[in-house]
Amino acid sequence: MPDDYAFDPPEGVELNEDALGRYKTVAKDAGLTQHQFDALLKYDLERTQAANDEAVGAWNERVEGWREAARNDKEFGGQKFEQSVKQALSLVEKYADADFKALLKSPSESNPDGLAIGNHPAVLRFLHRIGKQLLSEPTLVQGDANAKPTTDEEKLKRMYPSMFKD
Repeated sequence: MPDDYAFDPPEGVELNEDALGRYKTVAKDAGLTQHQFDALLKYDLERTQAANDEAVGAWNERVEGWREAARNDKEFGGQKFEQSVKQALSLVEKYADADFKALLKSPSESNPDGLAIGNHPAVLRFLHRIGKQLLSEPTLVQGDANAKPTTDEEKLKRMYPSMFKD
């Protein structure tokens, strides 16, 4: 049993020094040889990487499921999908702050806060509905057709109500 354990990690792997220290303590308490320590650490790195790869794969499948559901959404998908996405992007560009935009995008080194929720049908549906209201062409609001004055006197009373005191 060595006094201190050494481990040369594979290329591209960074070890957490605190975690490595805990491994060394456990290895020393268990009476592991340097070879056993190396084998255990190598196994744990491989197991951790496999678990991480599995989690990333599951996440990517989930996001792809969101994308597919969005493309087929009855409210904004199908033939309307491309235009709906453009409208949503326009809305986000106009009103969203950087933090919200980061949440919409996928996580990456440059966007660690990303959740890829911009692919979720509920988020796209929400943006689509708001976009229809905010970005649509304005329409002329018509007054009540029944309230139209018909005679000249009624027109004058409506325009100058203070002149016609009862």
